Amino acid sequence: MPCDVRRPGGSSRKPQQTPRLSWRWRLQYLDAMKAKPSITVSEARPALTIATHNVGDSHARTVPVSRTVRVYEGESWPDVFVLQELRSQGHLIALHRAFCERSGRAYAYDYSGRIGVGVLAVGELAGRRELVLPSDRGWYGAFEVLVRPGRAGDDVVPGSSSRGVRVVGVHLEPVRKSRDRHGFSAARGLVVQLAEELFRQTPRSRGVAAIHDWVSAGRRGSRDPVVIAGDFNTVGASTALRFMRRHYHDALAATPDARTGTYWKIRGPHPRIDFIFLSRDLEATGGRVVRRQAGDHYPVVASVRTT
Repeated sequence: MPCDVRRPGGSSRKPQQTPRLSWRWRLQYLDAMKAKPSITVSEARPALTIATHNVGDSHARTVPVSRTVRVYEGESWPDVFVLQELRSQGHLIALHRAFCERSGRAYAYDYSGRIGVGVLAVGELAGRRELVLPSDRGWYGAFEVLVRPGRAGDDVVPGSSSRGVRVVGVHLEPVRKSRDRHGFSAARGLVVQLAEELFRQTPRSRGVAAIHDWVSAGRRGSRDPVVIAGDFNTVGASTALRFMRRHYHDALAATPDARTGTYWKIRGPHPRIDFIFLSRDLEATGGRVVRRQAGDHYPVVASVRTT
């Protein structure tokens, strides 16, 4: 099935006009295509399925596309992917082609090169916006697109009368290492870090407040439901995520994976730092952490519908 290709920040392009990949990303794509597809796509999809996945690795330059694709083999492929730590547009295009070929689904894509966040979705993407948060450690922020139905007359979210769903991909600044900041031992530094995340204002808490205001201003006057998904780089009880839960639903809150860790390259308990939050007019019908490794994060998948 041909892929529905959208140039990041621009107009739609025909499949045969897909941007050329560099040799590096072309080889990654070909490597991902070696195995035969192992799934079939069900025609019956009672809810919109959304996955958030940080596809990078802090201990490696680039996670092979083939490893990322294998995470979803044997799964029912999500309708929407929110991806963080994309190294370049070529990285996204290689993933996009591989996802289309392996799933048999026609994904469109859009991308913010400034913060390395992209969205792939079955349907039309429109109304792109990005918010870059102030940081001296790189580019972090939020990227929003409006996902519209794939076919005329369809509801992008079952039961919805809106034009679509606003999908916001988030990547927040990570916690600074304690030794860099305080010179404490690793154990004492960890306690200090945790206390700051739980009780003080941090780049994460200021970031989510800015994103909420930005999303609310963009949504004013519309009935479009909102999904905010991504790598929040903080723990569930933090000031930042308590703020998010005052305004949105945590899609995994009522599931067995509500406390399952998503960042696994760490000694000790694995923290859950990747989340999918839903506006009050949406509800989760299911969700889980996919415990398959590609990079240093497990993806989170949720099914949603209107309330």
